[in-house]
Amino acid sequence: MSAVRSALEWYEDRGRWEELQRRGMAQDFSWNRSARQYLEVYRTVAERKKRL
Repeated sequence: MSAVRSALEWYEDRGRWEELQRRGMAQDFSWNRSARQYLEVYRTVAERKKRL
């Protein structure tokens, strides 16, 4: 309920809501970015496993 109230407060403040939208849309949620992040995780794990 707290999250819903917070979201409604942001929505009611038009300038604040539009800034939130701009920041959200500026983020990179692409599969390429996700794939690079997963690859980095796997590489890190593989390197640590080699050290054991």
